[in-house]
Amino acid sequence: MSDDSEQGFFIDGITEDLITALSRIRQFFVIARNATFRYKRELPDIREIAATLGVRYVVEGSVRRDAGRVRISAQLLDGSTGNHVWAERFDRNLDDIFAIQDEIAREIAGQIEPELGRAEYDRTKATPPENLGAWELFHRGMALIAQRTRDSNAEARRLLERSLALHPSFAPAHAAIAWSQAEDLFFCYATHDPKDILDRARRAVVLDDRDALPHLALAWGLTFSRQPESAIDAAKRAIALNPSFAHAYAILGRLLIQSGRCDEGIRQAEWALRLSPFAPSARQYLNVLAVGYLYLGNDAKAVELARESIHSFDTWVPHMIITSALGHLGDHEGARHEIRETRRHRPDFSVAQVLRDYLVFDPTCLDRLLAGLRKAGVAETSLGALRPAKAS
Repeated sequence: MSDDSEQGFFIDGITEDLITALSRIRQFFVIARNATFRYKRELPDIREIAATLGVRYVVEGSVRRDAGRVRISAQLLDGSTGNHVWAERFDRNLDDIFAIQDEIAREIAGQIEPELGRAEYDRTKATPPENLGAWELFHRGMALIAQRTRDSNAEARRLLERSLALHPSFAPAHAAIAWSQAEDLFFCYATHDPKDILDRARRAVVLDDRDALPHLALAWGLTFSRQPESAIDAAKRAIALNPSFAHAYAILGRLLIQSGRCDEGIRQAEWALRLSPFAPSARQYLNVLAVGYLYLGNDAKAVELARESIHSFDTWVPHMIITSALGHLGDHEGARHEIRETRRHRPDFSVAQVLRDYLVFDPTCLDRLLAGLRKAGVAETSLGALRPAKAS
């Protein structure tokens, strides 16, 4: 937003980096640089741009520089209506122009990706599934998986199977089915054979090794096959293919934390939140952080983060983490309340149930989790009665 021609290089750099970042999200067809730069000085109607280029969405923005600071505004627009889907503003110091270009492009891409998924879901949810294409069915299924419920996962798989009926070699649909099955196991919604999950994820990788989603599904499959180091490698591969994939950072963070590399895992989960703070999964990222702080002995921070995650992501896991942290803090009354809340989700909540259903690969981390639960008064088995917590 300036007549200074010297700023043109910076503007072009931001635009090109953003196009590159969005292009690495394999589910999206992104118009190339030369086709879009023609609009830098023109201001045609968004609907006209979308029709001319044959796209469904348009990202537009502005750059303003002043006294060593830069402000970049970006917005995502529906090309068929011109309506806003998402908008954000980024303010940075101009210490390292190349690092800033890369950082802002990565953040914009990370925040736009879930918004596109939600927009696609809203666009298609009123359309009978039999009239949707394979790609649209996939995005509708992914939006349902993001709701993190038993019913939404089951419905997602139904739509994804329809997607595969139309396009049997569509790797993202195979990966999404494996992902939904893994999340069923993680949240104890349903039982699936871990080998089936792993086989489905591996098939997706074979079908498209350059897509980040199959590699992340593979990380999930390897997790439940109790191969944490291989799972970490798969999550890192997903990030290498799509550096703006916030959920991949969160899954990597969780794997590192449960493997005892808590500081490293916390950094990954924090980056996931920074990339995509408003995504449907963002509250889950807070719980990943809570687990890391619990294992590091910062129980008050663990309670704070887990409680924040519960506001929009209320499952048995954050309540269990709070229970353990309060046990270490000696808050017996609060712990008893959290035990009741956990049993609202898991009536069989006990030390034995946690050992069965919650994957922790590092013995020291597992010992701290269980020690806190025992201090809180959690029964050893689901048959045991709630006993008063002992002073410690």
